[in-house]
Amino acid sequence: MSFSCRNVANYGSLMLDIGAERAIVECFEVVLQQSDWAILQRLAEANGAFVRGTDLLAEVWGEDMRDEHAFLRSWIHRLNDRLARCCSGTRLIDSAPGAYRLLTPDEWQSSSQRLTG
Repeated sequence: MSFSCRNVANYGSLMLDIGAERAIVECFEVVLQQSDWAILQRLAEANGAFVRGTDLLAEVWGEDMRDEHAFLRSWIHRLNDRLARCCSGTRLIDSAPGAYRLLTPDEWQSSSQRLTG
């Protein structure tokens, strides 16, 4: 399963509606910053493919931030931790050297089951 046309996906108890910029956990809204939503939107658009960190930096914060890899790593780590606390501790954003991707709900489910099973 990939994201729907509205970019709504369920990760356990976390419902992520990227189009409406809403994250809901058991009827409670998780407040995320505008930059968080910009990152999630760009990663969701890639449908599980990796997006280069330099592209994320330029698109979210501007061209002058293109080389701020440590800043992006820190931001993604914080966002990933925040979202993981909402859905069984399993991270939603995967990383590879210089790139990031948003797991699809099916991939997240598989990795979540491996960790708990």
